[in-house]
Amino acid sequence: MIDEWVLSLGLYADIIGKRFNKQHKDVARKLKNLECSSDFIERNFTLNEYRDGIGRKLPMFEMTKDGCIFLWDSLARGLRR
Repeated sequence: MIDEWVLSLGLYADIIGKRFNKQHKDVARKLKNLECSSDFIERNFTLNEYRDGIGRKLPMFEMTKDGCIFLWDSLARGLRR
């Protein structure tokens, strides 16, 4: 069963981005290009959409706690290179 602790990248991308000095679009791009198995992606990330303040439908990713930790670590490894 998938961990019920689910985050929206739209909500946390600013926090993650500020920590790593990245823009939201850069965090989303990193998520789309994570180096992990397709099984891990399927279990921990889901593409969804939301409506912004003016009613546009925009893409967002929902992620489990494990997915969030993996994304965070992946961004941190990029800084150490």
